[in-house]
Amino acid sequence: MTNQPEFGRERNFVSAALPWLVALFAFAIYIQTLNHWVALNGLPLIAHATGQASTADIYFPCFSLVTYPLQWLPLRWIPIVSNLFSTMCAVLTLMLLARSVSLLPHDRTHSQRQRENDEFSLLSIRLAWIPPVLAACVCGLQLSFWENATSISVDMFDLLLLAYAIRCFLEFRI
Repeated sequence: MTNQPEFGRERNFVSAALPWLVALFAFAIYIQTLNHWVALNGLPLIAHATGQASTADIYFPCFSLVTYPLQWLPLRWIPIVSNLFSTMCAVLTLMLLARSVSLLPHDRTHSQRQRENDEFSLLSIRLAWIPPVLAACVCGLQLSFWENATSISVDMFDLLLLAYAIRCFLEFRI
């Protein structure tokens, strides 16, 4: 009897279920520290969302398109919902980061290539969960990332788009 199905289950857990657990944990942390009002760096974004800014936002067209429905909300809800949008972008970014790290190839030496039977060269040891969790913790607990995750920021949305593009490249490799 071989241990191959057991390794297959671990690899499936690391690449499929672990990113969702990282996202759930990050959401629980960020929702506890969510800013319930407008931060200074998010003031122009809130002013644009409420219609107080008279200029069209040509610098962030994707962000403006995604946050356009905020105009339909009551004025009291706009700060909390916009901060919640930034939190969801951060959570999805950490989820994509964990998935991307689990998809990275780990067959750089000759002996590693000889031992690994997988054609995609994914890490298949019992401690394969450590790199995705460590990457998500290092990124998610960084002060600037945390501040942008709990208060509305264009940077968090841009980072989500970048993380999605990187994950798409790694999925394409497989």
